[in-house]
Amino acid sequence: MNVLILAAGRGSRLESRTSKIPKCLNKIGNHSLLDWQLAIITKKISNIFLVKGYLGEKIKDKRVSYISNENWNSSNMVESLYISLEKIMNDRTIVSYGDIVYGNEILKKIVEVKEEIAITYDVNWLELWNKRFSDPLEDAETFKVDKDNFITEIGNKSSSYENIQGQFMGLLSLSSYFLKYLKNFLKGMDESTRCKLDITKLLSILIKNGLKIKAIPIYGNWMEIDKPEDLDLAEELIEQKKLNLTSPIDNL
Repeated sequence: MNVLILAAGRGSRLESRTSKIPKCLNKIGNHSLLDWQLAIITKKISNIFLVKGYLGEKIKDKRVSYISNENWNSSNMVESLYISLEKIMNDRTIVSYGDIVYGNEILKKIVEVKEEIAITYDVNWLELWNKRFSDPLEDAETFKVDKDNFITEIGNKSSSYENIQGQFMGLLSLSSYFLKYLKNFLKGMDESTRCKLDITKLLSILIKNGLKIKAIPIYGNWMEIDKPEDLDLAEELIEQKKLNLTSPIDNL
């Protein structure tokens, strides 16, 4: 099994926090986001890739093999995934955003997935979004599943909580079979269109094309770092024991 961490973007909403380092090297407490992720991942998986771009030379962790997205400034996460496919497509791969931290039980759930494609989503998302935003609907996207927990809608804006059964957290499990399919699917796409795609838009397109995407429910215990206040909130939640992560120190 592989892990692919997508960490090429600028992270401009973190403002000055990314003026000298890439987003994934910002710290919660004494440890970078990358360190927090690897503390959990390396206990289960050793074949780890990271797509770097903006200030990528600053990332030097020896536990990781690197893939460079030279066009990071004019492309999105799907392009980072696309340029990685040759290296990862012969084995099931966990794809993780580079700006999230999460508990061990969440990785365990996604590692155990058998479906061709599956993602985790937070059922208790609103509790976290209320802490992060004055109006959660400004940031939240639609997320609907059927009775068998296959996604029917994802990634649109909504003015109603009725259209939001959870929030995608940036963690996916993709089988080798699906990765080979995805390579051909994205290769046949216009390059300018492909470069603009984010992951949720890709998932939405795949659903409209008839693919079944399994949604794995989780119940909090993760954090997305998108703005400076998120770093402060994560530290606060760890101190309050409401965010239970594996410490990088414990993993040495």
